Amino acid sequence: MAASTTKRGSKATASGGRSPLLENAIASIEVGVEDYKQRDPRRAASAVRNFYAGVLLLLKEKLRLESPPGSNNALLYEKVEFQRRGSGVVFVRTGKKTVDVGQIIDRFRGLGLSLDQRRLEQLQQIRNDIEHHASQYSHAKLQEAVARTFVLVASALEDHLALKPHDVFRKGVWKTMLSEAETFKEMEDRCRQSIDSLSNVPDAATDALACLECAKCGSSLMEAAAGAPYLEATFTCRACGKTAEISEAIPSALATVYAGEAYDLIKDGGEPSIGTCPECGAEAFHIEDDECLACGETRSYKECLRCSAPLGLDEQETGLCSYCDHMTSKDD
Repeated sequence: MAASTTKRGSKATASGGRSPLLENAIASIEVGVEDYKQRDPRRAASAVRNFYAGVLLLLKEKLRLESPPGSNNALLYEKVEFQRRGSGVVFVRTGKKTVDVGQIIDRFRGLGLSLDQRRLEQLQQIRNDIEHHASQYSHAKLQEAVARTFVLVASALEDHLALKPHDVFRKGVWKTMLSEAETFKEMEDRCRQSIDSLSNVPDAATDALACLECAKCGSSLMEAAAGAPYLEATFTCRACGKTAEISEAIPSALATVYAGEAYDLIKDGGEPSIGTCPECGAEAFHIEDDECLACGETRSYKECLRCSAPLGLDEQETGLCSYCDHMTSKDD
């Protein structure tokens, strides 16, 4: 792909063309689209790999541009160090390893730059999964990868690099991505509307319902039987046709929603919001609301029958706290 002139973008290198980093990002996404258009499962992993790599390169290009003069593009690299130069202090890169996706997210946040972290992590998950199960992936799942890429690329180019997508990609590439993303969004909206029609949805489950994924193919296109009560809901994957009850679908979605919170709470010595339901065994019991989001049951015993101390989920079998249970067994 020939280097473009400064007329096609304001973020140009000193030589008047785009930086090698930006050129590589564009080329990677274009190759991904060509792989995708083949409709060949053997090309699926290559397509998603190229989409993901292209998005990361675009984000790295922004970090390159944000790097202070004289730092040798320090924000691109995993390790930086501070050095005194003259009367001031500057930071410069050390080593050759560039930032990974987690560090990109951290640096964008630290710089106050917008980034759709959820879509980026979803694309990363699709990339990770498809590396191992490419032959099992449906067209709808690949379409989802295109849709995530489309939004991330548009934001990176327009919001951060002052470029227009239709100006930087070869003819037909952006049109293909736009068409596939629009088709996926129509299906996504239909699934979202069906989930919104469920009745008696617990507040604690609302965010998780937006993160449902098919256990078979990993697609987010989960359509609910319209108008059903939450605990009686069934979902059909629009990508592969697999059906799931709420009790099967909600635990993994809750794990996704509460993962970050659980990590912070455990690190700080707190208790996670979600625990194991003593009735159905699902990792879906919302402790604060005292309700299982998979089966609807509450704790049988909220207080110890002997000393009235609050009881946890693992103390429901006898209705006694661990101390009283121990003392009672000694008496026996």
